[in-house]
Amino acid sequence: MENRRTKISALIVVGLSAVVFMVLAILVKLGKFDTLNYEVYEAIATLINSTLTSVMILVSFLGEWYVWLTSAVILTLIAKTRANFGLPTLLATGAASAGAVLLKKIFMIPRPHINWLIQEVGYGFPSGHAMISTAFVAVAVYFFWQSRVRKLWKILLVIIGVLWLLAIGFSRIYLGVHTLSDVMAGFAAGLGVATATVYLKMIFQVVIRRR
Repeated sequence: MENRRTKISALIVVGLSAVVFMVLAILVKLGKFDTLNYEVYEAIATLINSTLTSVMILVSFLGEWYVWLTSAVILTLIAKTRANFGLPTLLATGAASAGAVLLKKIFMIPRPHINWLIQEVGYGFPSGHAMISTAFVAVAVYFFWQSRVRKLWKILLVIIGVLWLLAIGFSRIYLGVHTLSDVMAGFAAGLGVATATVYLKMIFQVVIRRR
C-alpha cells in the first residue's frame, strides 16, 4: 500500500512539473516574463564584483552536466552506492542532459541580451544547469532520505541540496547567461525527471521481486 501511494505521488509530481514547465514556456513566449526577468537581473547585477564573479563562475562550473555525470559514474562504480545512488543518478543525469538539449531546440528561446560575464552558446530555455543539477540532487536526496541514517543528517542534506540548487540558479542569472524564467523552468523540468527516475526504479524493483 505504501509503495502504491509513493508511485501515485510520483506520477502527480511528474504531472505538476510538466504543467508548471509548460505554463512558464507559454508565459515566456507571450513576453509576460520580460519585465520580471529584467528586474531580477538588474537587482542581481548591483552585486557584481570581481570576487563574487569568480565564486559564481566556480559554482556554475560545478553545475555543468559533465561534473554531475562524473559524480554519478563514480557512485555507480562503488558497490555500496551503486543500486540506490549510482544507477538512479546516472539515469537522471543522462535523461536531464538529453532532455535539456531537446527542450532548448523545441522552444528556441534565446538567452538574455545583457552583459554576459562568461561565454555560452545555444538557447536559454530551460537552464540546462538548473535542470540537470535538480535531477541529480533530487534523486540523491530522495534515496538518502530512504536510508537508515539519522533524520538530522537527512534534514541537513535536504537543506544543503536546496541551497546548492539555488546557488547554481543564482549563478546563471548573475553571469547573465540565463533569466529567472530559464532557471525556474530548469528546476521544474529537473524535478520531473528526478521523480520519473524514482518511479522507474520502483517499477524495476517490483519486476525483479516477481521473478
